[in-house]
Amino acid sequence: MNHHFLFHLSVLILLLSVTACTSTPKTNPDIFNEISRATEVSYENDAEKALAEAEATFRQAQSETLDFFSPRTYLRIESEVKEARQANVEGDTGRIQIASQQASILLQDGLRTKQNVTERLQQPLAHKQALDQIKAANVSRDSYRDIMHSLQQQIARIEQGEGVTTAEIDSLLERMQWLEIHTVLTVHWQPAERALAQAKSEKAQRFAPKTFQQASVIVNSAEKAIREQYQDIEVVTQLGQAALRGAQQALFIARESRLLENATPSSAEAFVLRIQNYLFDIAQTLDGMDVRHLSLQDQSLAIQQRLEERLQPNR
Repeated sequence: MNHHFLFHLSVLILLLSVTACTSTPKTNPDIFNEISRATEVSYENDAEKALAEAEATFRQAQSETLDFFSPRTYLRIESEVKEARQANVEGDTGRIQIASQQASILLQDGLRTKQNVTERLQQPLAHKQALDQIKAANVSRDSYRDIMHSLQQQIARIEQGEGVTTAEIDSLLERMQWLEIHTVLTVHWQPAERALAQAKSEKAQRFAPKTFQQASVIVNSAEKAIREQYQDIEVVTQLGQAALRGAQQALFIARESRLLENATPSSAEAFVLRIQNYLFDIAQTLDGMDVRHLSLQDQSLAIQQRLEERLQPNR
């Protein structure tokens, strides 16, 4: 029974005793009405406070991400809060208070579980953050889902008071490392691999053998370096871009060279004029200069010299 009700009941008994001792005993309806209203207000205040505490407990459970670190306890907290809400609809103050108190107790259990999980699974949790940062789930959805399932199983065992062996944690870390390397290679190196494969399919070994050989070395070296430095995204990005440029260069030079394989004098001339027109367009854009009377090499040198002068006018 609520302590506020006991207090008001005591006051009522005292007033009745005093009334009974007077020379003209009578009841005062106003006294009973006042006590009744005070009791109702007390119940309402207690109900609102208990429900507010239950809601605050649930918000804290959410902010602490107990749905991840202590999922079973989180569901029980959610259930108690729902019970408090329903009891509030039905006007049952006692049920609200019990549900609110139970949710508070469960919250403390959940926080203790979270601490145990973060201490025991420190490395896998850190690796999970790394996988999320590189968006591993977008690259290999099934592998990511399987790894997260294993991690959640280990969390559940800790929540239930069971142990997780070092061997089990190491096994999970190996799978996480594989997925991280696989993701980094897929995002940063695989475009270069595909470009080199396309160059090979277009017979770059024949039409641009030197360039293709150089590109192959660059791409293979980039893969090895990325595997060794997969956690340094800045380095990985630079390696991937360099490999892609090398592979693309082999592809496009092979395509251009292929045009000259069976070139006639007229087609060879057309090819040279096309290159000359490219240089002419650059020179015209630069300052309207026309150096088409020079060799292709001298044209490019003249454009380079003029560009340097424009960039350094006071030199």
